[in-house]
Amino acid sequence: QARKGAVPTKTVSDTKYCINVFEEWRKYRRDVTHDSIPSVTQMTKEEIAHWLTRFVLEVRKKNGDVYPPNTLHHLVVGVMRHVRWSGQPNIDFLKDPEFANFVLVFIGR
Repeated sequence: QARKGAVPTKTVSDTKYCINVFEEWRKYRRDVTHDSIPSVTQMTKEEIAHWLTRFVLEVRKKNGDVYPPNTLHHLVVGVMRHVRWSGQPNIDFLKDPEFANFVLVFIGR
């Protein structure tokens, strides 16, 4: 986790917002499909790539509208920042080879 004072407060707050959107989607997905989705900080890279792909395809605003591409990018980067702060500081959802299929879907979205 980011050390207090080492990261701007706005960045910490923004990261919480992004991970909350991911967690709300995760809970919805679990309730509807009964999928057992682990916490993103407990997933392998392959699991993150799989579930992040589902996330970008399925996540919606509370009113049911799709997120615009810039907002979706913002959410993905916020989730990545959370994972980095939680013990995987070198993970990169947009560059690591394990995420190649995710990136293709993400760009196409």
